[in-house]
Amino acid sequence: MEDRTRREVITVGATGLVTGVAGCSGAIPDAVERRALSGNVEDTEPPELGGFTEEELDRAESLGEDVREAVAVIRGENGAGGTAWFLDDGRLLTNSHVVDGNERFEAWPIAGEKFEPDLVGASDYLNSPYHDVAVLETDFSPTNRLSLGESDSVETGQPLIQVGHPFGIGDWVVSIGRYVERGNGETLLTSVPSLSGNSGAPLLTLDGAVVGITTGGVPRDQLNSPRPEPVDLKVYEEFTDYEWATHDDTSVLNRYVEEF
Repeated sequence: MEDRTRREVITVGATGLVTGVAGCSGAIPDAVERRALSGNVEDTEPPELGGFTEEELDRAESLGEDVREAVAVIRGENGAGGTAWFLDDGRLLTNSHVVDGNERFEAWPIAGEKFEPDLVGASDYLNSPYHDVAVLETDFSPTNRLSLGESDSVETGQPLIQVGHPFGIGDWVVSIGRYVERGNGETLLTSVPSLSGNSGAPLLTLDGAVVGITTGGVPRDQLNSPRPEPVDLKVYEEFTDYEWATHDDTSVLNRYVEEF
């Protein structure tokens, strides 16, 4: 077997629906969360889990290393937070529920220099239609920025990655999964591992195109450290019991980027 010491796979089993949000600023009410999912997901057979080739894992690792330079930890004055990332216009994107209830924010890129972004606008994630996007601006200049791709081009079973800060795992964590299907309208369902703290993470193809933003996943106990530190570079295939993650697609992102 080839050496895979740079990767880590946490092996588990069961299948289920998303039961909470990926952020740490409070749970989205169940009724709102269900609106993000299609009515038939309980009957949907997910694509085969795992089974990624060494080439796909190598591409995920290489891409993840670059993407981490565009991703930041973000925290509000109330101590809650999640994941943010730099769009190619220099602004930051994250989830509305990550910034909700805060007026001031602190953020850290992987290099560690703290900056304080300002909120430009956020969607009303508690009302229909359910969208969970916030836009912030800052004078900080990152070493990498990400561009929006076309969500409609993603095919069932296609490998996708995200980079975020899942509690209990670490910061700037690369995880890989597969596209499952669309939920209601502009929601993507994937098997990309997501825990509390992944809220706002970019969802990308292995070609590096952003196709969504992570909005939901499996909640975990919130573990805050005085200063976020990047974990060793690994590509995760699973964090915990298999569940779908939800993501707003790029049509939603484009809409709010233009509006704000």
